[in-house]
Amino acid sequence: RGFEVPLSDKAVCVDIARERFGGAIGYLAGDFMDDDLGSPYDAVLLSNIIHGMGADEVRALFGRLAAVMAPGGLMLIKDMLVDELGLFPEAGVFFNLIMLLFTERGRSYGLTELNELCTETGFGDLDHLLLADSGHSLLFARRQA
Repeated sequence: RGFEVPLSDKAVCVDIARERFGGAIGYLAGDFMDDDLGSPYDAVLLSNIIHGMGADEVRALFGRLAAVMAPGGLMLIKDMLVDELGLFPEAGVFFNLIMLLFTERGRSYGLTELNELCTETGFGDLDHLLLADSGHSLLFARRQA
């Protein structure tokens, strides 16, 4: 359909994706926190990424993405988020406990904190959609001009 879609992930994940999808998409094997991401992009999807990171790492990642995105580009985050009190949705609350037990800085983020991180790094026009059946959230943010 005229889209170019590169996957940026660790080499082992890229190898698995290449076996499954062949040449249908492009691949950037490496560390998306340090390696060249290419550019410019009209959209970026972070699927189950930020829950494993501390706020400083999320801020750095959002900044890196803002630098390689076209103005008006869409950043879509799919992850387990929680409300401001950390009490809803239940799946996000339980996932938050798991992240606190098994990671150094990971957690389920709240919308206010993500809004602040997005704003600090050049994103705005946030919109949130809770996928109630799974407890996941979709957060949409636009790259500001």
